[in-house]
Amino acid sequence: GVSWLLRRWYLTETHLPRCWSRIFGAIGTWAEMATGMGMLVLPLTWRNSLLLMLGAMGMHVFIFFFGMGPFRWNVMTAYMFLCSMHLCLAGGLSGLSLLGASQYSISYIFLFGLFIPIVGMLDPHTLGHYFGGYRMATFHFAGNEQYRALLIRKDFVPAVDGDDSCLGGLLRARANGYERITEDTDIFAALCYSDGTDVEAALRRGFRGPSGLADFDEFDRSFMFVPITWLNMRGPLLNTKWDESLPVTDRFVELVVEAVSGKRAEEADLPCGCILEFVAHVVPWLGGRRKRLEMFDLTASQWSRARWA
Repeated sequence: GVSWLLRRWYLTETHLPRCWSRIFGAIGTWAEMATGMGMLVLPLTWRNSLLLMLGAMGMHVFIFFFGMGPFRWNVMTAYMFLCSMHLCLAGGLSGLSLLGASQYSISYIFLFGLFIPIVGMLDPHTLGHYFGGYRMATFHFAGNEQYRALLIRKDFVPAVDGDDSCLGGLLRARANGYERITEDTDIFAALCYSDGTDVEAALRRGFRGPSGLADFDEFDRSFMFVPITWLNMRGPLLNTKWDESLPVTDRFVELVVEAVSGKRAEEADLPCGCILEFVAHVVPWLGGRRKRLEMFDLTASQWSRARWA
């Protein structure tokens, strides 16, 4: 995409954001907030509207070229914002004119403009459960989202003979010619989806306990990195509004376990260390400071010593 072609402009050689891109991205966050406040407080004139438009449009242009985009919603959001601004100017409307609005209009604005955002800031889980999807809650109110991937030992990928699973052929195709995890371009995508987290460094720190291996070079050659999103895009499409926090993601984990074991997930009896799961958790908007990562053996209990966090 566009962001990949322009990556040298905004990423260092280690795929981390450059200083100017971090500053510009942070400015975009504050600019969008200031735009919303400006639409409520400022009496709309062509001069004020121009400042608001530059603030909102700058953020969407940045995401379009330097985010995980380009996204259609950036284009549509910018278009709707410009249309709304034009209608407000033509009708002489502003946030101050809402003071004389009807009780119904005030209630509507309170629910969608105040109550729901406050719930999102305090508890994204509750917002996502009751108001249209956990990803929307974490992405728009916590500013980040969850990322999940499986690490599968290549020697446990099911053979063609006797395999009737829906993911067996897909796993064989990925394992064919797969040399090292560190040479996989999906590691770069994982970095972007995990809000800049150095996924390779995390794997180097945490591979020993879950995999049972002592040498990272052996781990690097023995396993293949399989993002859950990759499975959803190339395997059975279980969800068109993709969200790695939803229960449908766990169904993909079960399908992989069934493909490797040749049995139903609840009956699978896999050797330890053949399928690992890597999770980059959401950072809570309130009280969250650092990205929490964990990697664990799917064949062990979640309280097992094979879990690294």
